[in-house]
Amino acid sequence: MLFWASVAVFAAAVPMSMLYVLGYRLDENFTLQKTGGLYISSPVAGSEISIDKKIVKRTSILQSGIFVQSLRPRAYKISVKKEGYRAWEKELRVLPQSVTEARALLVPEEPNAEVRWRGKFDFLASSPFEPVFLLVEEREKGNFLTFYLPEPNEFVVFEPSDLLAASPSFKKDFELMRWRQGGAVVKLDGKIRRLSFDLSRRVFAAVLLGSESPQKTETDAEAKLTRIDGRESTKVTFNPQRRELRAFWLPDRIPPHYFQTTEELLVSADVRNFEFYPARRDAVIATFDNTVWAIEFDSRGGRIVQPLYKGKQPDFALTPGGRDLYVLDDGILIKLFLFPKEGAG
Repeated sequence: MLFWASVAVFAAAVPMSMLYVLGYRLDENFTLQKTGGLYISSPVAGSEISIDKKIVKRTSILQSGIFVQSLRPRAYKISVKKEGYRAWEKELRVLPQSVTEARALLVPEEPNAEVRWRGKFDFLASSPFEPVFLLVEEREKGNFLTFYLPEPNEFVVFEPSDLLAASPSFKKDFELMRWRQGGAVVKLDGKIRRLSFDLSRRVFAAVLLGSESPQKTETDAEAKLTRIDGRESTKVTFNPQRRELRAFWLPDRIPPHYFQTTEELLVSADVRNFEFYPARRDAVIATFDNTVWAIEFDSRGGRIVQPLYKGKQPDFALTPGGRDLYVLDDGILIKLFLFPKEGAG
């Protein structure tokens, strides 16, 4: 009798075991459902990843994320924390037979900054081609343009020529028309100047305009209001009339996890400047009001918008491929470290 009872129990248990192995679980209504998984990663080593308030992983340089499988389909509270950084928290839903993926955007809790220059600077722009900035500084005799190398923290010296004997300056009106490889085209009190720099010699000078258009073109206007990531998969645009900063998925294929549709409205505000967040194509840095913000594309569980710097009316610049943020505020040029310095935890 005992033998046949054991056989019956075994026979009943085998199907359930097979269903468990195949990824089925009983939900709260005792209904069998196929399970799913979560993959959460963090760009900062040493981050604590928690699911429903339980720490499941501390990341390292070698392992930046965690994959958790066999999860019942439902919403899970996810948090990624690291000392010195603002917590990243979302509620993400796991679906049957799929993996829900997310990449945390961790920004410093307090600015890790160093003052580079104190002066009366009131304009900052970065070349998309070389690691050089264009600055405007107010002086006694006018407003002067100069190029600046963030590394090694040096200004490029003006070299007089027959075209322009004194440092380029203006009294009333200034406009950056366009960047060019090795220089820029500017308008100073109505006059068009082409400035060329030699970074190996740390000098710049005025050169002939050549084939450069003296008028701002449609390409120039688009360059000011559009950013495209290095893989040409994501585009971010700003519409000044509608006050809308939007992100677009470009390829003709299914969007990644951080796009719920092929177009995302990131923020409605008077955005003064924006760029892709360093080493990311799913987040931007934008400045509006009195703050420089980090904005993620992913709207699941609520889009996370975090402050990077608060001041009077800050602007910012990034070098091509650089990881550090340069902020100009109240005439002062500041370097902000977005990531741990090499050798730091």
